[in-house]
Amino acid sequence: MEIALLLTGKITELTLIVFMGYALVKFRLLNSKDSYPLSMIGLYIISPAVMINAFQINYTPALLEGLLLSLGMAVFLHIILITLGALLKRLLKLDPLEHATSIYSNSGNLIIPLVMALFGSEWVIYATCFIVVQTFLFWTHCRMLLCGKGNLTLKN
Repeated sequence: MEIALLLTGKITELTLIVFMGYALVKFRLLNSKDSYPLSMIGLYIISPAVMINAFQINYTPALLEGLLLSLGMAVFLHIILITLGALLKRLLKLDPLEHATSIYSNSGNLIIPLVMALFGSEWVIYATCFIVVQTFLFWTHCRMLLCGKGNLTLKN
């Protein structure tokens, strides 16, 4: 129950940040052009720095076990998501874009801040497994869904 309350608090904080951003645009203190550099800073500086920092820890067998468990759970969860996406596609007659969005989320932007806030920066390393699996599948499976191609090439 304690984790649920912490999670609710952190989601509320992130929601307030979104509303503050909306208010800044609404009152013309920022405009849509200002979001691009902020996004680039987050994407190319902050996220990689957090990921690199997460791996600056001492190696232990328990850490390796945790990483392997995290990786296995990430693969398992994506298998479930892909299966559910296929079922939704058939049941709801989804087009390729809707099918892809039923499987893949923008979870990297939410996972890292939540894990850091709830458990501390030393736990971010375990969240990276989910992000790695999702990124790999996004550029392979999702690309096939959207492009309609059954083959993959490393060149493209």
